[in-house]
Amino acid sequence: MKWVDEWGERLYFRRGVFVLVKKEGKVEIPPPQVDSIVVAVPGVAVSAKALVKAAEFGIDVVLMPGWRPAARLVPAARQWSCG
Repeated sequence: MKWVDEWGERLYFRRGVFVLVKKEGKVEIPPPQVDSIVVAVPGVAVSAKALVKAAEFGIDVVLMPGWRPAARLVPAARQWSCG
């Protein structure tokens, strides 16, 4: 599980890894090492690409502003269609 839990942190995806930017510096995390991503406070940034890659790798994404669950992002089924 990776927590994004301090104001100003950023999470994005580049060159095959998630990159978490914290005050202490950048941390690169390969997708197989992540089972969930928890965004625990407002004031953080998560890129759309990081969200899409999380879905592709089957990684749960939970939004918990104020430490109360608000939303869970679930990957869309690949067979789903609009028609």
